[in-house]
Amino acid sequence: MKLRICLFLMATMMLLSNGQASVNVFTVKGRVTDKAGRGISGVVVNNGMAFTRTDANGYWTLRTDTFVSKFISISTPAAYKLPSKNGIASGFYVPVRTAVSSKSCNFVLEKRTKPADRFSYIAISDPQMLDAADMKRWNTELVPDMRAVVDSLSKTREVVGITVGDIVFDNLPLLRSYAASFKNMKITMFQCIGNHDFDKRYKGLNNARLGAGAYGEMAYAAVFGPTDYSFNIGKAHVVTLKNINYKGNKAYVETLTENQLRWLANDLKFVPKGSLVILNVHAAAWNKDDPAQNMRGAASLQKLLEGYKVHVFCGHTHYFQNVVVNSNLYQHNIGAASGAWWNGWLNRCGAPNGYMVVDVNGNSVEWQYKATGFPFSRQMTLYDKGDFGTQPGYVVANIWDYDPACKVEWYQDGKLMGTMQRFTGVDFEFGSRTLAAGRPANTSHLFRCKPVGNYKEIKVVMTNRFGRTVSDVIRPRVSVIAHRGGAGLYPENTIEAMLNAVKLGVTDLEMDLHVTKDGVVVVSHDPYVKGYGQKYPIYSLTWKQLSAKVIGNVKDPAFPDSKRLYTHVPMVTALIDSVETYCHQHRLAPVRYTIEIKSDAALDGKLTPDYKTFADQCVKALSTRNLGSRLLVQSFDVRTLKYLHAKYPQMRLLYLIDNTSGGYDAAMTKLGFVPYAVGPDYPMVNAAFVTKAKSAGMRVIPYTVDTKADAQKMVKAGVNAIITNYPDRMFGWIGK
Repeated sequence: MKLRICLFLMATMMLLSNGQASVNVFTVKGRVTDKAGRGISGVVVNNGMAFTRTDANGYWTLRTDTFVSKFISISTPAAYKLPSKNGIASGFYVPVRTAVSSKSCNFVLEKRTKPADRFSYIAISDPQMLDAADMKRWNTELVPDMRAVVDSLSKTREVVGITVGDIVFDNLPLLRSYAASFKNMKITMFQCIGNHDFDKRYKGLNNARLGAGAYGEMAYAAVFGPTDYSFNIGKAHVVTLKNINYKGNKAYVETLTENQLRWLANDLKFVPKGSLVILNVHAAAWNKDDPAQNMRGAASLQKLLEGYKVHVFCGHTHYFQNVVVNSNLYQHNIGAASGAWWNGWLNRCGAPNGYMVVDVNGNSVEWQYKATGFPFSRQMTLYDKGDFGTQPGYVVANIWDYDPACKVEWYQDGKLMGTMQRFTGVDFEFGSRTLAAGRPANTSHLFRCKPVGNYKEIKVVMTNRFGRTVSDVIRPRVSVIAHRGGAGLYPENTIEAMLNAVKLGVTDLEMDLHVTKDGVVVVSHDPYVKGYGQKYPIYSLTWKQLSAKVIGNVKDPAFPDSKRLYTHVPMVTALIDSVETYCHQHRLAPVRYTIEIKSDAALDGKLTPDYKTFADQCVKALSTRNLGSRLLVQSFDVRTLKYLHAKYPQMRLLYLIDNTSGGYDAAMTKLGFVPYAVGPDYPMVNAAFVTKAKSAGMRVIPYTVDTKADAQKMVKAGVNAIITNYPDRMFGWIGK
């Protein structure tokens, strides 16, 4: 009996292995034709495992196992247009089940009227939309910026794009929203799957049970097709590979499987050696800075690419890094479109949110990073001396699109001083965030120089490998800080006041914080709602009650010419969001925020929380906006400053003092540490005060200066910035 069972099982296995009795293995046939129905010969066709080419009449045949093969796809020849629908590449693949059920699998291509030897290639990494708010930022920031670039480029050449993974942040229904954003854009967009584009409920196809009805790539594949595919345009062969081996439930390994390496080897058999190959993957393979997320098995991939001129585009890390692997292999780890997951406008290395624009001309490849919302000329961030906290005495440049073929030089007051010194570190603005959205990345695209004596201008010039130069300039000047947004012009501490100041050219906004009964941090100088006397203490009101109160409509006797309007006490987060969005939409440099915590021992538990709770609530709210080194927190309350200094040592602090502080020496003794800046009442300021403070390592920022004579005294004394209720007048008074 046992022998009969064994013989039966062996016979069954033999039948299944040769395909004669298996219900999952089929011979799939089809044809590739042009629009006129003529067969196209030599087109490469694959099912994810096996490859073939069309015969002289365009026919092809592939033996296909539906358990392991999910798509039949073609590698569109360069002589034919890339098929697409509503901006998304399509028409180059057919689901295997469709091919089997329809008994044939045909592709129709349109012949080009002329070769596309020169084309633009736009590479995007990690849009990573989690929710509707992220989707809104994608659609209102990157998409219109990219559309303008594509409209310009498409006048002279074809434009092709790729998003190299993490299109969404595990929210798979947003894949279709992403796809819809390219409708009516003059581009053909291809996609690469990232670790957050899998359905986390399931393992990836290669790890799932053979024949499983559900697997991790299904939702992605339903919108974009196969994860491994290729096409040809001009003289370039373009390949996209999934290099995320997904284990399910967000567990994965950055690698290519043996089957994928075989797939790539078979794909490249049809590509002559010496050709330009563009390879798209999600995870980097050769990063040198912060290499923890490099894919495994990079050596095997590199061996397969030998003999070709290869450019690899990847993301995954949310930082920017160019790597010259060898003379024929260049890796571009592109800064993320979402930066640090849509928290602010920076990647973990300090590079701005953006995307890569590549000019492909025959076998020649040139590129430029495009910071979202800014012109192509924005290719670096400069920090004036003292602004980059870990490099005291140095001017620092963060030049994200640097590689070893670039040259970075600096000039002081027009004189060439030499090349800047490259160093590895953490971008100070990103690294100084109190609640970091992602770990700051070590990066080697930082450069420093040490100016000699005083200077009027430091200029940094980067010449890239293509001979193009980009530059930026620092001109130390006395900064104008709009006190409460410019209380002499608009109702103080309102969103309208802050936006008005920004429109005037102000780059530093001053404001005050209080807290409601239910812990909402709001912008107000007084502990009472302005315009109602002492009727409504803010700390006794919930946010809902406070937001119903109208302010700004009653004339302020202190500022009789200030514009009146009907508005409300804003949340500090809403105010910052309004300013940040305005600056970004109008391509203005990000502003700085000088923010006072209005704690006072006499108010503790009455009109404010205790000073520690008050400080923590303010820091928590501010930290959600990831302002980094653009945030300067100030207070008269020594208790609050000491507490912040101990708990949040990376935070920049400004010590406000007046004639009750006992003078400079007494005030500093009381504080017990050296803050980033000291803010004296302006009558206290003279040259000796400024010299003493600067010698100790502090900046001097006096308040509140509202006359021309006092402004010019402050400038003569050597202050760093001036707080004023009239920023429009101050610009004229100090000659800015």
